[in-house]
Order: sequence, then structure tokens, then C-alpha cells
Amino acid sequence: MVLLPDCRVGRSSSAGEGRSSLGHVPDLAQEIRDWLRKSADPTRAPDMQRYMKSQMPFLGVQKTRLTRTVMRMTKAAALARGEWLAAAEQLWDEAQFREERYAALAVLRAGRLTPADEP
Repeated sequence: MVLLPDCRVGRSSSAGEGRSSLGHVPDLAQEIRDWLRKSADPTRAPDMQRYMKSQMPFLGVQKTRLTRTVMRMTKAAALARGEWLAAAEQLWDEAQFREERYAALAVLRAGRLTPADEP
């Protein structure tokens, strides 16, 4: 997922592992991933994956709850525009589960996208 060239999560040699030049981005993305894993329902995941006919595995988190929670987390983080765009990109690009992609979309919905943000 490429949003804007200037919004890529930048790793620098002076930043520690998992840190970016944008500061809070890994924190928000990791907080969201942690919440997703705590909210996972492994008994629902196979049925969700089968219903969506997806090759990507699911955690079993209800989409409505996921969207509301992630949007609330994103707004509470009070990130600068480039930071929340980069957090969404990081979630999308590094997704191992379908819900991480849904979370990336919820991060984008929580911000104020403009027509200039479209590729």
C-alpha cells in the first residue's frame, strides 16, 4: 500500500529497532496489534476466513468492534497527519492477519484524508 512517498515509515540507524523517524508510529501500530491479539477469538477465525474466501488468516475479531476501537485509539493518539498515514501503511504492509488490514483502513478513516492522498 503506497499512500504518499513522504509518509513511508523511515528507519534510521540512530533509531532503535522498531522505532521510526516519525516517533509514535510504531507505538500506535503495535498497540493496535496487541489489542487485536488480545481480542482474538480463535473459534471464530476459521469460519471468518472461509466466509471471506481469504488466503490470509483471521484472528476472529468482529469487524464493527475492530473499526470503532481502532478509530478511537487513533484519535486518542493525536498523531500528526504523516504519522497516522505512516501507521496505516505499516499495519497494511506488515499484516499477517486480515484484521490488521481492516485496522489500517480504520486508521485512515479516523484521520482526514484529502483527494491529494490518493495514489
